[in-house]
Amino acid sequence: MRTDMVLLILGMGAVTYATRFTCLFLVGRYALPPLVTRALAYIPIGILTAFVVPALFFSAPGDGAGGTSEMLWGGLASAAVAARWGHVLGAMLAGMAVVVLLRWSF
Repeated sequence: MRTDMVLLILGMGAVTYATRFTCLFLVGRYALPPLVTRALAYIPIGILTAFVVPALFFSAPGDGAGGTSEMLWGGLASAAVAARWGHVLGAMLAGMAVVVLLRWSF
């Protein structure tokens, strides 16, 4: 591996570690306001949504123009199972099953 790439990776790791350590250090010493505490609880679902929603509607570069309908139907099945039963693993399995069935049926 090239030296500049190794230094780049180490630098990115150091910056990431420094920012996380600083936040954890400050949170451990000071109490966060209730509004901030409530807002932090929504970060994981926001990140998950940012990853999943574009994959439902848009295809990867080179895969053609527009998202595939089986991905959208799989996402809708996952959302329905999650809304009805609140089971994460069941929602994932339902979405995957719909995508597989639609891809193999045509």
